[in-house]
Amino acid sequence: MTFNVIVYLQIFLLLVWILALYLFKSRRTELIIATGSIVGTFILAEGLVYLVYPQIDESIKLYEPHNERGWSLKPRARAPVVVPGEVHHIVNINPQGYRDKNFRNIPDSVQKIAVIGDSFTSNIGVALDSVFTSIINSRLEGIRLLNFGVNGYGQVQQLLQLDEVIEHYTPSALIVVIYIRNDTTDNVDFDWLSFPRPYAELVNGVLHIKKGSVQPKKKSPSLLWQITHSSQVLSLISNQGGWLLAKLSEKKNNTDFSPSRITPPELYLCKKVLSDKIEQAFLVQEQLLLKIAAKAEQHSIPIVFTIAPTFVQVHQQHWKKLIEAYGLKESDYDIAAPNKRLVAFAKQHDLTMIDLLPGLLNEAQSGKQLYFPQEQHWNKIGNETVANLLLPHIKKINLSTRHK
Repeated sequence: MTFNVIVYLQIFLLLVWILALYLFKSRRTELIIATGSIVGTFILAEGLVYLVYPQIDESIKLYEPHNERGWSLKPRARAPVVVPGEVHHIVNINPQGYRDKNFRNIPDSVQKIAVIGDSFTSNIGVALDSVFTSIINSRLEGIRLLNFGVNGYGQVQQLLQLDEVIEHYTPSALIVVIYIRNDTTDNVDFDWLSFPRPYAELVNGVLHIKKGSVQPKKKSPSLLWQITHSSQVLSLISNQGGWLLAKLSEKKNNTDFSPSRITPPELYLCKKVLSDKIEQAFLVQEQLLLKIAAKAEQHSIPIVFTIAPTFVQVHQQHWKKLIEAYGLKESDYDIAAPNKRLVAFAKQHDLTMIDLLPGLLNEAQSGKQLYFPQEQHWNKIGNETVANLLLPHIKKINLSTRHK
């Protein structure tokens, strides 16, 4: 569709140019020179932006509708992933529909540990061999971590995913990665990109999962989007303009924050006194964790929950800047509050919960940059650090109760 629109536009501009040459015969030479200069400059700018600061991200091609979970990674998909100034590489999805090496032909003697989570598990911002699961696999013998991370998944989809993971891959243990910044609200949200998502709600203290219609609404991209998305230069202008508009739209000196596209989640998740809406989202998340743990126990599979902290939780100089930018009182917040709550909940219910915040914070305070500042996921060093923090815990998992 995008290709057709651009071709038609080029034909239209060519016809306009030919008409101009015909109507302004006396200035034909000047028109040709001016046109050549404009086209040449644009082509040069396109090449320069692509080489130095690429803009066009096509990661949406990695996903497809899923009948139960809303979306999934598309088996054998391949697409360029771009975050301007930080990430520019090709991501491949394996035949089973996950961002990992092929799961086939794993020897029976190898114990499999399934790692489920969202984009902090799939980690499409770094090369596959730099993902923490791959790093850990390179350091273990007789054990293989299988990466079942899918971008955008919360605990609702992880719960729905578990049956497939357990039945088809018979893992000896499970690791569930919980991303502080959006998992809590993802569980009660209704869509992601162009895909509607299943969600959960508590009614009279009883958890209900609403699957509803999970077929994406087929909405054609606007003509303006198609034009800008076909050009590195136009995408650069569009991206910078969108960032500027978002900044201008931010409501400063406001203390009643709620989930939105532009509000930093820490402003409503890390308050010492939560809004009713966010408190309810945490209660839903906690019930989902119990459901996931119960399903693992049903199959006698050890399960370890792991908390992935946010960029500003780890690089706390940015948290201080955020508080100042919004004119807020730091005393109204506890940047580690969501983590503390989950750890306390896990202890209360005899769940194993690893909080990566202390370890990552310690490394960040030594001067290491562990996250991409814009993309806000672990970079290569961050993944290496996570692998170092998780490896001792993985070695302690009792794999003798392997699923039958």
